[in-house]
Amino acid sequence: MAFVALVTLLALGLYMALFANAGRLRGKAHIAAPAVTGDAAFECALRIQTNTVEQLILFLPSLWLAGFFASWGWAGAIGLVWVAGRAFYAWSYQRAPASRGPGFLIGLVCASLLWLIALIGVLMNL
Repeated sequence: MAFVALVTLLALGLYMALFANAGRLRGKAHIAAPAVTGDAAFECALRIQTNTVEQLILFLPSLWLAGFFASWGWAGAIGLVWVAGRAFYAWSYQRAPASRGPGFLIGLVCASLLWLIALIGVLMNL
């Protein structure tokens, strides 16, 4: 369980870094809220941050349910790959938006796999 907790903290730490980066780039570009356009680097950072929070909604519950109903070790390992995939996605997207695909796919596959493991685990425990 501690491994899954650590992965959760790493995922949230990554999100906090992405959130801070979007805010930093908003300030650097002098884009006053609520505007969200006007600088390509900020727009990429905002999409990265927004997409990551969207992915967290699927990832975090699936991570914990897969751990609880199936395997803490496997859930943590898949979750760690998710964090690495999301970090790669963020780096790729910020560098060249068209290159974001592989990182996005890694995260989506990991989150979907955790959801499937959780579903199977829950069904087997009914």
